[in-house]
Amino acid sequence: MKRRTGSAERIRRVELVVVGTEMLALGARDTNSDFLKPDLLELGYEPGLISIVPDEQERIVEVVRAALRRASLVVVGGGLGPTGDDRTRQALARVFGAGLRRDPRAWERVARWYRARGRFPGSGARLQALVPIGAESLDNPIGSASGIWWARGDRRVVALPGVPSELKAMWKEAVRPRLEAGGGSVPVASFSLGGLPEADVDARLAELYRRPDVEMTILAKTEHIEVHLRGKRASPAARRAVDRAAALVRRRLGRRIFAEGERTLEQAIGERLRERGETLAVAESCTGGLVGARITTVPGSSDYFVGGVTAYSNAVKRKVLGVPETILRRQGAVSAPCARALANEVCRRLGSDWGLSVTGVAGPGGGAPGKPVGTVFIGLARRGRRVSARALRLVGDRDSVRRRAAAAALLWLHRALGAGPGARRRK
Repeated sequence: MKRRTGSAERIRRVELVVVGTEMLALGARDTNSDFLKPDLLELGYEPGLISIVPDEQERIVEVVRAALRRASLVVVGGGLGPTGDDRTRQALARVFGAGLRRDPRAWERVARWYRARGRFPGSGARLQALVPIGAESLDNPIGSASGIWWARGDRRVVALPGVPSELKAMWKEAVRPRLEAGGGSVPVASFSLGGLPEADVDARLAELYRRPDVEMTILAKTEHIEVHLRGKRASPAARRAVDRAAALVRRRLGRRIFAEGERTLEQAIGERLRERGETLAVAESCTGGLVGARITTVPGSSDYFVGGVTAYSNAVKRKVLGVPETILRRQGAVSAPCARALANEVCRRLGSDWGLSVTGVAGPGGGAPGKPVGTVFIGLARRGRRVSARALRLVGDRDSVRRRAAAAALLWLHRALGAGPGARRRK
């Protein structure tokens, strides 16, 4: 990741405190911070530390106190449940120098939540309605645990449940509106692109590093590159600066960009297929259904996605999709002829306008001379047109090769869809 900033002073800093022994000892992943960080940047908060602490009251108190000395906003996630190892409420009461009280409105909501599920609201439910004196409870629209909002001067502490779906819902409905009312949002823009290495993207956009009114971050992910632009303050002038920078990104990167904002590659593909009134079918070997799975994450994808065949064995490639035995025997399943045959046959047999195929060696075994692990072939067929294939040499472990192969196939399809009639023109 490359990130360079101007000299503008940051007046608001945020720190995240993730509570949960499972994050340290059991290998659970912190997805909540990934969700919160873009929103916090947009709200004008400079990111500080992310701390992961066990379910120990003393450690929570220690970390939150230290965070409050450095940051104007501290977001605590986790430890608000009904069990004995949920200790965030007690810890925050100590940080604030206050006792705990039962919030009548929170208790009514928690009790109603339990009774609606045929359960008696016992001691665990009562715990979830407690809030430090001087703080407010935050409603949980989908779960039982109430959140906490505390404000003193220019300092804010927000505590939310660790369950990702509950944290996201509470953040959107109860927390973000309060933070926006307190300072507005700084302008942002983001782009996702493929087909260029990070260094080339950096070189094409180097001019933006010299602009004092915009901050740019280039982020290299496993499957693609992201470019994030952020204004320095919440103002019309900052909005214009970000718009000018975004226009430059579009000029310099052009068709390499497959999505802007929160749109995904599969959403962009779906939009273009729908605009053209065309359909897609996929045939997958080494990716084992990842391409089809990504396409169908989009609601309404049945409008344009016909279906797919996971043709993992040669027998399925031959019997279900009609790949000629001569191709499998002479060139092999991992070859350009096989990729072309898979794409063409899935398109023809499923009656789609486009056929996309992936076949390769994901590893760790299975490599051969001339076809090492990471060798992947992608096939692309369009009804009534010539069928094409591309060869890739991908690096990484088995999971990385599979995900990169699926992403490469979708990127190629996206670019092909952008070239024909009916594709949306960039304004």
